[in-house]
Formats: sequence, structure tokens, C-alpha cells
Amino acid sequence: MTRPLNFRCWDLKEKTWTDFECFIGEQYCGLHEKFEDVIVQQFTGFLDRKGREIYEGDIIGGDYTLNSMFVNAAIEFKFGKFVDSKFGYGLDFLAGDNYRNSQLKIYEVIGNIFENPEIQ
Repeated sequence: MTRPLNFRCWDLKEKTWTDFECFIGEQYCGLHEKFEDVIVQQFTGFLDRKGREIYEGDIIGGDYTLNSMFVNAAIEFKFGKFVDSKFGYGLDFLAGDNYRNSQLKIYEVIGNIFENPEIQ
């Protein structure tokens, strides 16, 4: 699966999203500027049920059909892949049959860990 390398950046001082330039070389990807007091988050390559890009740090909500319960979970990078923070399921697993389309049909981005920490 190929995916675009998109990033977003949270400014810890200003408590807001900020723009930055990313350059991609043949064997590297780096930021044009050096940032202090910011957190860079990467696009996971997956979309939620409304077609919105899911980034590391987003909080998704949905019905975890294995347990028949509604759960909110933050997305984090662990074990070499993007997983939910509650159960450690990879986004590829949560996408199920839609893995090839890279879309989570029953999950939706409902916030992020910076602006909505209370909903995790």
C-alpha cells in the first residue's frame, strides 16, 4: 500500500495547529525549518467514514464490533504501525474488508489529543 506523506504540526506554546514545509528527498524526509516546542504528526494513510484523513493523535470513535461497545481511542504509532490506544489494534485491522481502500467505514475522527483530551 502506498500513501502520501502528509504531516501536521501542533504548536505547544500557541496551542494551535501551525503550517510548516516538508521536503522529501530520495532517501529522506525532513522539515525545512527546525521547530522547538512543536509536535509533528503524520498522516496514517487511512480515512474515516466521512472521508477525513486520520492523523497520529486523532481520536476516533466507533463501535468496536468485536466487543459490541462504543469506544473512543487516540491513534498512536507503536509496534511499527498506527494503532488505537485502547486495544492496540492496527488501523489495517480496524479497516477490515476496506483495508485496500484505506477507509475505516465505522469509525469517525471526533477530535484530537490536544484540543479534546477529555474524550479519549
